[in-house]
Amino acid sequence: MERGFDFRFYPALHFAKTVSVESKAVSLKIQFLRVSVSIAIVASSVEVAHGQSAVPNQTSQTPVASPRVEPVLSSKQITERLGELRAKAEKGDPIAQNMLGDIYGQGRLVPSDLVEAAKWYRKSAERGYPPGQFNWALACQNGEGIPPDRHGAEKWYRKAASNGFVPAQCNLGLILLKGEGDKKDTRQGAKWIKKAAESNDPLAQVALSGLYLNGEGFKVDKIEAFAWLSLVAENPRFARDSIQLTYRDLQKSLQPNEVRTGIDRSKVLAGDIGKRLKAEKKMGSLAPEPK
Repeated sequence: MERGFDFRFYPALHFAKTVSVESKAVSLKIQFLRVSVSIAIVASSVEVAHGQSAVPNQTSQTPVASPRVEPVLSSKQITERLGELRAKAEKGDPIAQNMLGDIYGQGRLVPSDLVEAAKWYRKSAERGYPPGQFNWALACQNGEGIPPDRHGAEKWYRKAASNGFVPAQCNLGLILLKGEGDKKDTRQGAKWIKKAAESNDPLAQVALSGLYLNGEGFKVDKIEAFAWLSLVAENPRFARDSIQLTYRDLQKSLQPNEVRTGIDRSKVLAGDIGKRLKAEKKMGSLAPEPK
């Protein structure tokens, strides 16, 4: 039976199009994700008007949702704030363009319009903004507001991934593994997913666990699979998540000594990830494309 990876603890992430990574030991359902900008930022802050980013820094780390506090605004106030945002977008601000695309895509402050959303995502992508590149890639992949474009999806996921945007690294890896871009490339797909996993992306960590179980892109290694899955299962944010069932199923398939080895390995991985993220934050480095 498939175990779904429940993302209830990520209310700021929007999901579409599932991909299954199956194994005799365990079955993991992986989902493509979209980074969704909190509309509360538009409603409650004038940062956009000053050209400041209203999107958390997502270059090196997986975006983590924070509780939303959405003030009650009048129709006039909403219109004024949206007018400020649109003015910034029309002047070429890629952050504002991406946010405007998200507003139309969600249909929360204006009627939903996927065509308009895609238009603004593309403008943001072409201005070199990684979250905009990611959202435009997802629109290309799923045919949201435009005809499906496999080539465009891979192209723009790759641009965002090469710019260090971790969710794009994960999605690029997934489409390469499934052959949903220009062509199937298991080796490169596995490398991109591992890169995202090493940047503490839980979706990529679950996917990487499945790859080690299946022997896709790597040699079959159930202990390494268990170690990567442990990172997500032991995260307090997923304490009540269905991933716990998947984790227990995998644990039951291992010998006691293998479980101990896997737990020790997960501690090493967690330490390495922490050091890497700290170094990247200090250096402000962008991730290079895997060779």
